[in-house]
Amino acid sequence: RYGEYIDPEELIDLANGFFSEAVAAIAEHDGLIDKFTGDAAMALFNTPLNPQDDHVEQAVRAALRIQARLAIFQRSLPADKVLHVGIGVHTGEAVVGNVGSETRKDYSAVGDVVNLCKRLQEMAGADETLVSRDVYERVRAWVRVEPLPLVQVKGRQTLEEVFRLVGTRQG
Repeated sequence: RYGEYIDPEELIDLANGFFSEAVAAIAEHDGLIDKFTGDAAMALFNTPLNPQDDHVEQAVRAALRIQARLAIFQRSLPADKVLHVGIGVHTGEAVVGNVGSETRKDYSAVGDVVNLCKRLQEMAGADETLVSRDVYERVRAWVRVEPLPLVQVKGRQTLEEVFRLVGTRQG
């Protein structure tokens, strides 16, 4: 929607400001940027390039950090230029490696886990992080969530349990 109302150069500046904050937060938690697609950034945790025993925790902490960094960044912008983002976090096995053609390849991940994560991100509202049941089960001891109604996700037969990440538990 912003593209309809904002000068393209200004839109690029806003997107780059957002991506700078997201990349910094992801790096703080040893995530690997897979790609930027339009207004989204995809990060990978626990690949052969960044092995992590606590990858789910690090991914959730990165999501929380992105939201915190963006809240600060947004305060520096005029109200009509604030970008609001949604984040999705899921865990599972994916195939990672160089994907592309003979002339151009990028290191990436493919598989159902990537698709569900993308669907969660698309479902997330402004400044909201959604996590799957698999993620919640691994971080439930230290996060606060709100369960959402079961949802039918595009490309999946079964209903999915989804949780809105509210914050961390004190103590």
